[in-house]
Amino acid sequence: MAYVGYTPQIGQYRKMDNLSFDGSTTIFPITVGGVSFTPATAFAMLVVLNGEPLNPGVDFSISAATISFATPPAALTPFFSLLFGDPLYTGTPGDATVIDSKIATGTISYDKFSTNTQATLTANQIIFGV
Repeated sequence: MAYVGYTPQIGQYRKMDNLSFDGSTTIFPITVGGVSFTPATAFAMLVVLNGEPLNPGVDFSISAATISFATPPAALTPFFSLLFGDPLYTGTPGDATVIDSKIATGTISYDKFSTNTQATLTANQIIFGV
């Protein structure tokens, strides 16, 4: 199947190559096994500096295969990052494919039923065929 843009990488979890910090640089290439890698979003990454996880979109951002830190990491700061595959988009269920166990209790209100539905609402219960 052809895709426009990046091919989804569902379920592929990878460890980003190590970065070496000098205390002044904020922009670094994202590579895995020496090969450039573009994550789907900064929110699909776990970035840890000196044992502390960073907040995506605040402490760091990405642009294509480049990570930018909001402040330059101190020289020799320990680093690791995990790159997560794209979440699986399930789309809209097909007609007549949703079963009772897939509907959360209390999520369908009476006003969602057709005016043609013969039912009554009594004590928070919908009784059909009335």
